[in-house]
Amino acid sequence: MSQVDKFTKKTLRKYWIELGSAMLLYMVILSGALLILKDIEGLWLRSLIALTPMIPIVFATIAIYRHVLRMDELQRLQALRIIAVSAAGTAVLSIGYGFLEIAGLPQLSMMVVWPVMAALWVLQTLYGALMTAVTHEK
Repeated sequence: MSQVDKFTKKTLRKYWIELGSAMLLYMVILSGALLILKDIEGLWLRSLIALTPMIPIVFATIAIYRHVLRMDELQRLQALRIIAVSAAGTAVLSIGYGFLEIAGLPQLSMMVVWPVMAALWVLQTLYGALMTAVTHEK
């Protein structure tokens, strides 16, 4: 195994530990917030509790940022391409669905936007990995 492969595995391990910890914390805080919200009255307090799951989301964002800083130039360029295509695809889908809402389809929550972008991000990453594997086979 080359030094580059060892470094890549090490950085990926750090990334998954940081991101996984943040997402685990997110699930715990989200579950608690949803339980507590049932019994709370008052808009300000409900809003504050509803926003508490954002704390681990900030930690997840920091984990992603730190991961990008650990990447080499080629990996950063590939990540930028994936993010750009995912953002553009999300824009096309959300604007398109906005027109469908005008036509009478049900209105969707803004909570749908991130999962759409994440799904496009994952598909782009898998596609890139597949193309890399196919290219290296030749």
